[in-house]
Amino acid sequence: DEDHSDQNKESLENYSNEIATSNSNHEKEEPPQDSDIRQLIEECSTEVSEEQKQSMEGTILELAKICRQKELLYMHDNIDDLIESALNTKLLSINSQCLDKKEQEV
Repeated sequence: DEDHSDQNKESLENYSNEIATSNSNHEKEEPPQDSDIRQLIEECSTEVSEEQKQSMEGTILELAKICRQKELLYMHDNIDDLIESALNTKLLSINSQCLDKKEQEV
């Protein structure tokens, strides 16, 4: 039984040494640099056409205008519903534009 407990102690010590070693390795790792992050963003980002960008900007501006009007008028009980319906309408129009383009290409 004594041998068994010695083995357990040894394996525990080895395990804690491994943990200590792995912790010190983590500390040595340098934080990601800006250039790394930029590269990741570039790799992940998809190309968006200028038309789509303008459409998105237009949507945001429309929403901002609607929100300002509603803040002044207090006519709508739930601004979230209003924003959601405006977004849905805009998304539908964008989707239909995309479909139209695809049909024209075919």
